[in-house]
Amino acid sequence: MIQRLNRAAVRIVSLPAFWMLWGLLLVTSYVNFRLLPVTAQGHAATASDHSSSLRKSNPSPLQREGSVADPWRGKFQFESGRIQFVDASSGLAYTCLENLTLQQATSIATKPQLAGDWIVRGTLTEFDGNNFLLIDRAIRAR
Repeated sequence: MIQRLNRAAVRIVSLPAFWMLWGLLLVTSYVNFRLLPVTAQGHAATASDHSSSLRKSNPSPLQREGSVADPWRGKFQFESGRIQFVDASSGLAYTCLENLTLQQATSIATKPQLAGDWIVRGTLTEFDGNNFLLIDRAIRAR
């Protein structure tokens, strides 16, 4: 019985498919291990560690990709070379994605006599644990 098992094992090990699967398993393990973020303590971080660090860097609640901002009232502000829209009702600031609508609105919003509230409509996007606002329409509030 043992000799039969040994012969079967030898036959399996001699097959090229066995070695291809074994190599694929090793490469997959190596790549997955290399992709895990490393924390300051030197151990591999878990997925929950990574998501909690994202929540700390972005205190506002993350809204899902494709959420519609319709209509939001607020102000434009310039922060770190980017334009942000601050929602008046929630106080949350969203970095705006550059497009023609944003360019036209901010060219008006930079004039002191025209600075004020705006009503915007757009779509929220999501990247690296942060939301961004792609504005479809922006009009000055009265």
